Amino acid sequence: DELVALGAAALAAGAATGSDPVALVGTWGTGTGRTLPPLPRDGETWDRIAGVLTAATPTLLS
Repeated sequence: DELVALGAAALAAGAATGSDPVALVGTWGTGTGRTLPPLPRDGETWDRIAGVLTAATPTLLS
């Protein structure tokens, strides 16, 4: 998930600045610092999101 977010941020920054996203990410120093363990999945939140997506799908796909 973190890499997807990093890629999205790099693409957005590249689009906003006109710079190369790969070059931008290299300057951010994302490979340094502390590594934190993942948190357990929040099942209640996942269920709530799934319910919203299920309810919204017919509208989104029409």
